[in-house]
Amino acid sequence: MILSSPERPAACTETASIESIKDDTMIWATGLLHRIACAFTQFE
Repeated sequence: MILSSPERPAACTETASIESIKDDTMIWATGLLHRIACAFTQFE
């Protein structure tokens, strides 16, 4: 999805909020997995 402006529209719907929460969760989970992978590679 391409937004014309970097900021989210002021009138966000609930689904948009849920989608942004899902995106934040995915980013957090990816970062967590990356840190775990780095820790394992350092031990070897």
